[in-house]
Formats: sequence, structure tokens, C-alpha cells
Amino acid sequence: MMREVNEKLASTLETSKLHADQDAKTEKDAAQVIDHVLERIHGATSELDESSDSLVHESIGIQHEIEGVLVSLQFQDRISQMLNHVRDNMHKLSDQLESDQQDYEQGVIPDALDVPAWMESMKETYTMPDEFSVHTEVNSKMLKTVVLQHSFE
Repeated sequence: MMREVNEKLASTLETSKLHADQDAKTEKDAAQVIDHVLERIHGATSELDESSDSLVHESIGIQHEIEGVLVSLQFQDRISQMLNHVRDNMHKLSDQLESDQQDYEQGVIPDALDVPAWMESMKETYTMPDEFSVHTEVNSKMLKTVVLQHSFE
């Protein structure tokens, strides 16, 4: 009976050593797998960091391009508004001159164009500071011209 117990103990000890060896090998293999997975994760995060940096630089470049386009569009819109005001005022003047021409042809002498009133009516159509500035400058030059002409008469 002792012999049987010793054999069983020896068998159990042998099985325990075998399981311990397998556990050690499994632990070593698991550690290698974990190391490999961590290396892949590190590589992936490094690539993501590089991609993220690249995207940030690209988005900054795109932002600058969009800002440039917006500035150009705003400039174009301002010019378009100014040209529309000029065109509308020219049509209004043309209509007035045609009306005066018709009156003249019917024997009615039209009143002289009231330039200050005409300029004031033009000023009411302006929407931008640039237009008001140019209007003031033109009025000032016109006034100087009138004063100079009047002083030589």
C-alpha cells in the first residue's frame, strides 16, 4: 500500500511538474503574444499620430484657402454692388436726359440739372463706406472747381 501511495504521489508530482512546465510555456507564449500586440498597437498609434499631424496641417492649409476665397468673394460682391449703383445712377441720368430732350423737342426748355440734389439722391443709394468716401471726395473737388470758375468770371 505504501508503494501505491508513493507511486501515486510520484505520478501526481510528475503531472504537477508537467502542468507547471506547460503553464510556464503558456505564460512565456502569452507574454510574447502580448509584447507583439503592444508593438502593433504602438506602431498603429504612431501611424495615427503621424496621420493626425498631417490632417492638422492639411486642414490649416484648407482653412487658409477658404479664407482667401471668402475675401475674394467679399471683394467681388463689393465691386458688384458699386458697379450696380453706378449702372443704376447712369440709367437714371439717361432717363432724365431723354425726358429733357423730349421736352426740348416739344418746345419746353427743361430746367438745368440740379447737380447738388442729383448728387444727394445718388448718395442715398450707397451702402458701403468706400462709396461715401469717394462721394465726399468728388463733391469736394466739384466745389473747388465751381469756386475757381466763379472767381475767374
